[in-house]
Amino acid sequence: IRHPKSAIISFLIGDVHPHDAATILAQRNICIRAGQHCTQPLMDFFNLPATLRASFSIYNSEEDIDKLIEGIEEVKRVMKFK
Repeated sequence: IRHPKSAIISFLIGDVHPHDAATILAQRNICIRAGQHCTQPLMDFFNLPATLRASFSIYNSEEDIDKLIEGIEEVKRVMKFK
């Protein structure tokens, strides 16, 4: 769901485990969260081990978002996800 005022986005990168993705992103100095984010019953319902979560604020720039997108593409390359 897209919302013009959303500041937090939870997502997955295919079947890549969120902790693996977060580690690869961290190596590129991209800080996001990986985990259940206090929603364990919801994660159990959807049979998910965890999700990735990116948060945005007034301190983020378009450059930061571009860097996140490039980092996600790097995760896909490293983990051989198409």
